[in-house]
Amino acid sequence: MLKKNSSVEDQANAVEQQRNRGSKVVYGQPIQLRHQFTGKYIHFSKKEMAELATKTMRVELQAYNAKQAQFRIMPRYKVRSEGDVVCIGDQVVLESFKSHGQYISVSEDVFPEDSVYAFRHEINFSVVHSTFTVYRQACAYDAQKEYLTPNGCVRFFHKEIDAYICAEGQFNDSVMQDVHLRVRGIDYSIPKTVFPSTSAITYWQIEAKNSMFPGGFLQWETPVRFQHMITQLYLTVKKDGKYTLTLTDDRNDTGTVFKLYPVVKKNEPIPKGSYCRIKHVITGYWMQALQGVSFILRRKTDLHQHNAIPEEVPRETLVQGTSTAFSDIEWTTAVMKKVGLSEQMMFADAFTIQNVEPENLTNFSFMCGYIPLLQNLIQYALKELEAWMFIDGRPIKKRQKLVRNLLGIRSMVTLLQAKWECVPYRSTMIMVQIYCVLNAYLKGDSRKNELWLARHNVFFLHQISLKGPVGQRATIMLTELLDGNRKVIDRMSEKQVDYIIELLAENMDYRYLDLLGVLCVCQDVAIRRHQKYIAEAWLKSTKKPIYDTKVGQAIGEDSNVIYVSTNRKTWTSLNEFTNKVGGTSEEQLKFLHSQLNLMSKICQNRNEMAIQILTAELKYLTWDEAMLCLTNPELPDDLRAQYCKLIIVLFVDVPGNISTAEDVLMTMEYDNIVTNNMRSDSEKILDKVVDSGELNTHLEQLKRWIMEFLSENRFMVLRLVYLLVTYCCYDTKVALREVLEPLLGILDGGTSATEEEMELFHSSGRYQMSLENNAVIDAKYQAIDLVLNIRFNNRLEAFAGLFKEVHSMKDHDHPLSPIISGNFEESSISRYRDDVMDRLGEIVDNTAILQPGVLVDILSDISAYKYDNLVMKATHLLVRYYSAFENLLSRAITAKILVNDESLKNLKKVRNRIPLLSLVVNSAINPDNAQKICPLLDELIRNFVQVTLVALARHQC
Repeated sequence: MLKKNSSVEDQANAVEQQRNRGSKVVYGQPIQLRHQFTGKYIHFSKKEMAELATKTMRVELQAYNAKQAQFRIMPRYKVRSEGDVVCIGDQVVLESFKSHGQYISVSEDVFPEDSVYAFRHEINFSVVHSTFTVYRQACAYDAQKEYLTPNGCVRFFHKEIDAYICAEGQFNDSVMQDVHLRVRGIDYSIPKTVFPSTSAITYWQIEAKNSMFPGGFLQWETPVRFQHMITQLYLTVKKDGKYTLTLTDDRNDTGTVFKLYPVVKKNEPIPKGSYCRIKHVITGYWMQALQGVSFILRRKTDLHQHNAIPEEVPRETLVQGTSTAFSDIEWTTAVMKKVGLSEQMMFADAFTIQNVEPENLTNFSFMCGYIPLLQNLIQYALKELEAWMFIDGRPIKKRQKLVRNLLGIRSMVTLLQAKWECVPYRSTMIMVQIYCVLNAYLKGDSRKNELWLARHNVFFLHQISLKGPVGQRATIMLTELLDGNRKVIDRMSEKQVDYIIELLAENMDYRYLDLLGVLCVCQDVAIRRHQKYIAEAWLKSTKKPIYDTKVGQAIGEDSNVIYVSTNRKTWTSLNEFTNKVGGTSEEQLKFLHSQLNLMSKICQNRNEMAIQILTAELKYLTWDEAMLCLTNPELPDDLRAQYCKLIIVLFVDVPGNISTAEDVLMTMEYDNIVTNNMRSDSEKILDKVVDSGELNTHLEQLKRWIMEFLSENRFMVLRLVYLLVTYCCYDTKVALREVLEPLLGILDGGTSATEEEMELFHSSGRYQMSLENNAVIDAKYQAIDLVLNIRFNNRLEAFAGLFKEVHSMKDHDHPLSPIISGNFEESSISRYRDDVMDRLGEIVDNTAILQPGVLVDILSDISAYKYDNLVMKATHLLVRYYSAFENLLSRAITAKILVNDESLKNLKKVRNRIPLLSLVVNSAINPDNAQKICPLLDELIRNFVQVTLVALARHQC
């Protein structure tokens, strides 16, 4: 009820404020003072004392309205009285509406140098009043939305070269990059480039020369100053041989005065979004883009100092000597141009005055408030800053960019490098919180954020060796920095990998395993160089930084029970280990989980060397062990999921297994086409291409277990089922239907829930963004895409079978033989329409794998998720589903049926080579892969590209 009443009161206040908008303020009238940057109200505290004037009460900002936020505006002198209109320039005092005789006051003392508010006066609540002068800031009518006002925030965009006037730095600190033009061309394939930049390095505040508080609107040719908002310095002109544009902190410098001239002569105030030319008042020169002169980014020595390793750092030889490998990473690829001055006004040098949007200005103001706190070691600010970079758990790129623009990252790295003289516990907590903020800054998909921070990688590599929470947080942050960032991963040297493995052997910390894991796979592309080196250095290490797992019979324990050892001396059953029986810690459980994850990553994309080490040479993981863990219902689901991944990379997705059902097949062999399209359910619909022998036995065992497991409505094995289907382990219609029936129940997501449970599920944010939803929906998409491919391949082959049937019986009395004869007339097609439609209907019915409407319901459900890419995928599959018959006809026209022996021989060669090429595509290009792919490409070029017309004629279709 109180919340409802408060909401009603807020609505009434908003209506009252709107009603009084534009009315004159009179003395004695109650008012509220609202801070523009934060949107909060000035309150006086009833309990807390002021910090400087300890006999007065504290004044603070609060988001809510209350009696403590209401003041009466009163005249300072008796020349005005209550009821008179408050005029611009009047001197007033602010008396509390609740506590008469008490006023807003300003202290005589200032805050000390080490304070966030250094050398500034304190506002308090006292019986002694202070005098304030009224200045006009803006008009009360809506025209201010159309025209520029003094102290407004704008961007200057050069129309000819699509560039913004920028600078880089931080207020109360040195300038990083002086004034320049940063090109940001419009690329319609990247939608964000169509809109104005949100980067704060482009923000400028316009001040009138004569007064900082003139009010009203800015007029053309009015003397103004341009203050860069992130450095809080003024644009000025210096003469060093020639006139150059730079920044200064001296507001009274005569070189800071400029005038704006319209491109088209107008007498009205300066409209937002208008075109202008900028003239320097003292020199009379015009600002221009020096298009032929590039701006060279300044490389300050302090950037390299951040990467220097202190003398006391151990293992110096492991990481030293590589600082430049990271410090010279370019975090932006934008083209830089110099901005200069010209004695003559050039037609092309027109700038667009872009107003900064209120939302971006609010975000900027918020971040600006944190820079002094970062500079003064305020820990709670770091926590709030970390939370500010997220909305509903999602990282906000605009806000992360501001942390980078205002050099908040550099300030935090400087704090990490400082020699702390305060209480050790306090310094540790501050450093831990800084790493939490850096980790939040790296969330999302901004490569610029990652590359900007990656210049300090050598320093972070030292930090991960620290004991306790600082080293742990540094490792987590470095893992996030490297994850998915190929440019940084490629710069990691073997010495640095050895350094991490040495730390792992000393501390047995699972975080080092996670760090090694991100080096092996980048965005699903295997980094073979790191995979092989880590496999050798980690698995064959003499210190054995690994937990051993064995089947019971191999160590003299119970048969078919998995045991784990953390010290290779004592053994504990895996069930007891995961249930924390016998003192197992949470850290040890996470170590085992991360160990299995790293094993799967070093083998991903068919790394034969790592697979051989794990399964044969050192036998860290055998088929029996992996299968026992996967099928053990007493183990945690996340651990079973890791064993499922390992079975995929070690025993299923391995060299020798070739996927034939994953793609649409457009080439067929004439002799293998079945002429009667009434294919029996037990007849093979897919050609199996997995290795025979032991592998086949493994896959059959997997198939039997999967049928039982799918009935429990689990997503864990979706990827495994997908691979087994693509490798044609379910090669008959009966087998395929058996696995698809429970699989579609999982895809539907509602087969095992009651109506009440489903209603609760839908109302609890089912369709919102989350890591779980992302993984589940991606698995659904892959499974459905595979089903559509199999169905299409079957229909195309059945359609080709109908053609073969008619073609082979054209000399006999086949009902459809006239259609393919050379003298067939289109006018007589109506006589055969019914027969053709009946045969096509039989093809559709006999190749149907799923019940009608099932896929539509599933895809409609997927399209409701709050992921743009998933909605696009679901829509693509819906279009594909409903255009199936049209696609069948168009693809049938372009399909090839091979009859020539040489053509069939070449087809077999291509089918054997293409899967190998596909594997190389999914791995990083390196010398090993180059040695594999080059002979294949040479063979394809020799046999299938450089052919003569005579040879081409021999390949009959």
